[in-house]
Amino acid sequence: MNMLNRWLGVGCDHCHVGAEYEKEDKPAKQTARKMFLMVRKIGEDNFGSNNPVTCWTCHRGEAKPQSLPPQ
Repeated sequence: MNMLNRWLGVGCDHCHVGAEYEKEDKPAKQTARKMFLMVRKIGEDNFGSNNPVTCWTCHRGEAKPQSLPPQ
């Protein structure tokens, strides 16, 4: 999870309720679960066992994913 903190620029409390990691109370935790599945699918469909895609690919240390500037 330390890598997630770095990749997303947030602390554990962004997704978790205190030290009660099993709780599903925060919407951010549900979003993270969906994002994990998305990243895994992108990797499997495009890169096989050598998946270079991580949270960092889009987030770059920010809670909200980065996007390209308008053209």
